[in-house]
Amino acid sequence: MRRCSPVPSYRLDPYPVVILAAGAGRRMGTIKSRIEWRGRSLLEDAIARARQVSREVHVMSGAGYPFDRFRTRIQPSRWWFVPDWRQGQSRSLRAALVGPGSRAKGVLVMLVDQPLVPVSHLQSLMAKVRAQPTEPIASEAEGVTMAPAWLPRRIWPELASLRGDQGAGRVLRQLGVETLSCPEAGQDLDTPAQLLRARQIRFD
Repeated sequence: MRRCSPVPSYRLDPYPVVILAAGAGRRMGTIKSRIEWRGRSLLEDAIARARQVSREVHVMSGAGYPFDRFRTRIQPSRWWFVPDWRQGQSRSLRAALVGPGSRAKGVLVMLVDQPLVPVSHLQSLMAKVRAQPTEPIASEAEGVTMAPAWLPRRIWPELASLRGDQGAGRVLRQLGVETLSCPEAGQDLDTPAQLLRARQIRFD
């Protein structure tokens, strides 16, 4: 992993958001971070939503780097390049813990392919986090524990065991963490068909 931008001048937020956006999008047929979504890219949309709940937003980049860094109009606090991104999501997640999370109480992990997750849900998660920062909390859709999720420092040893394309969901389920219902979290975009259906959903 390599840090790709300088430390921001403002005071660091102890509750940073990390956006995992390193994959190549093989099932989608293109790098997801670049996909157009309601007038901007999926990555720009994720950064914009993240900025509404934290002053500090980090992007873990891989397949799309450095293109994403220079073509993204809404910039994060810092870019991080994950050189072994081909080994799956677990590599980005583990890199996030030792990079963006190194001086924080934990990290709120978002995925670049969950554009339907509303800001209101992120705000509810962060309210819980600020009240109990040492406790993990995750989203839940159809009985499945998933991102967005807050990963406090105390559970990082368990997360270090993840391999391949595993996310934090398995560890969070084993720990029996608190969850907040978010059906939209389960509507991630892995295929062109899923993207087409998501684009047909009207926002109020």
